[in-house]
Amino acid sequence: MSGANKTVLTRCLWAALALSMAAAGGRAAQERKTASGAALERALAELGLEPGEVAAFPVAAQAPAGPVKQSSPGLRLSSLGLAGTLLLLEQAATRLDSLSETVDFLAFRLEEGQPGETGIPAIGKDPAPAAPGRESVEAPAPAGPADSLEALVPGMGEALRSLAAADSLLQRAFGRLEPAETGELSDLLQGFRPEEDQWPDYPVGRMIGLVSRVDAQALERSGMLVARVAAILRRLGETAALGSLPPLRLDTPQGPVVVGGPGNDSYSGTFFLLLDPGGNDTYELGGVRHGVSLVVDCAGDDRYSAADSFSLGAALCGVAWLEDLSGSDSYLGGSFSAGAAALGVGVLVDRGGDDTYRGMSFCQGAALFGLGLLLDLAGRDSYRLDFCGQGAAVGPGRAVLADLAGEDSYLAAGAVPDWREPGATKSWAQGAALGLRPFAPGGFALLYDREGDDRYSLEYFGQGAGYWEGAGLLADRGGNDSYRAARYAQGCGVHRAAGLLADSRGDDSYEVGSVGQGAGEDRALGVLLESGGRDTYRAGWMARGAGGSGGVGLLLELAGDDSYFRARKASDGFGGRWKELASLGFLVDCDGEDNYEGLLQNCAVRRSGTWGAALDLPLENHRR
Repeated sequence: MSGANKTVLTRCLWAALALSMAAAGGRAAQERKTASGAALERALAELGLEPGEVAAFPVAAQAPAGPVKQSSPGLRLSSLGLAGTLLLLEQAATRLDSLSETVDFLAFRLEEGQPGETGIPAIGKDPAPAAPGRESVEAPAPAGPADSLEALVPGMGEALRSLAAADSLLQRAFGRLEPAETGELSDLLQGFRPEEDQWPDYPVGRMIGLVSRVDAQALERSGMLVARVAAILRRLGETAALGSLPPLRLDTPQGPVVVGGPGNDSYSGTFFLLLDPGGNDTYELGGVRHGVSLVVDCAGDDRYSAADSFSLGAALCGVAWLEDLSGSDSYLGGSFSAGAAALGVGVLVDRGGDDTYRGMSFCQGAALFGLGLLLDLAGRDSYRLDFCGQGAAVGPGRAVLADLAGEDSYLAAGAVPDWREPGATKSWAQGAALGLRPFAPGGFALLYDREGDDRYSLEYFGQGAGYWEGAGLLADRGGNDSYRAARYAQGCGVHRAAGLLADSRGDDSYEVGSVGQGAGEDRALGVLLESGGRDTYRAGWMARGAGGSGGVGLLLELAGDDSYFRARKASDGFGGRWKELASLGFLVDCDGEDNYEGLLQNCAVRRSGTWGAALDLPLENHRR
């Protein structure tokens, strides 16, 4: 190719694909180079691409479709381009490694330059004023129950008063809706089936319109206040005096308040506040709807089951918190369970032991709007669900599953059929953020595992996947891990979204059927960042650094002797063109003696598709 033609091609690549190093994120990447950023810059230089030629990502300036006016995480990440996204990934991983408390994960945001924001993102803009007579006030708990508790257990009175204030804030959050509208919204959320992809006969616009009138700030403040009460009860649980008290029960306008005994107890129903000091206990918990619930168990190998939806630290238009301080426990949930919410705040915290989590749909860190969090601090844990969870957000909202220690297994079975091919099923799990196309953009979803040899398995959509302007991230910081998925997974963005998978250490194995391992489709961004170890990759088609329909895909391997088993088509640094939309894909391996099954030699470059390339570095003696 002549120099002039090469220059024209280079400029076309940047103008059409826009890996925005000239935007704010790109400038930051140039000023604060990380290992991944330096490797990317070097790979681009091998292709004759100059950072100074880059324009802004073309879709970034477009407003999200539909009535929701919130900007979308997927579009924001896409606007950073590859260099900015890699910088943000490394910064986010560093921040996650320093977090330990529940409120830290409640407040975590992926986006750079968003300090001090917590809880639920504001969905609407300039909501209507409250209806006459509907504005709540922060009233303290009735003096009788709070004083009675304080006399028996110093500190419990303060906890009950704060919990009542959280309930008052919750009522304020929905104060802009008439009672009939609140009931209508509740019914719409419970009846909505996001897995259907299209809803010609469902009033999705009406549902979103009602959601946008909820006071998100009051809702998140209610959740943060419950977090404060949980911390008070944790401190009480560490005192020996609590176990010497006889069991007690008080009735309040918000529900029963129970302090259990040190033996093996059984509980059933829904509680405003429940504190159990010890024993191997059995819980059959009811659903939390339009209310506040806090359950704290201090010790023992406990068994939790759900008698209803919106249970085990899950809520519908409410705030629910379940915390277990020690012991090897099991959580058997149904729909909306184990740290999940539909337009609310749902939190499950387990602080120790080898735990088992089982659920149906929307569980184990899941949100339909709102905020869902599951935090497990230690132990060898097993997570299994049928559909949607393990860090899954549907619509504007946030969902997080954070596991801080132990060898863990994550399975999303895929119980919902998918129309794309016979026998296909959807999982929507393990760091998956999905918008309601075309009504509302997706939010942010995270699965974060700090250490251990872990196993991840699902079908369609997950392991760091974004759909319709959402941003999904799976971050694993250590161990020899295995990843298996059928499609749209392992760092995959679809329809103006961003999907990211970052694995830091260990000898890992990746297997995807198609569209994954760093794949962006339809003006989306997909990145798989591997920082070390002897890794293996198996894929079908459109994978391992592939872009389609204006998308951008990157698989970046920083170190280790790696193996890439032969893929079928549109893979391994593939960039194509569909109508007016150009795409770009990179596979970049930076170090080690690698095996490509004839696809590529070490220290070589192979171009693919219209605008794509696979590169094996170092290439000091192979300059073009």
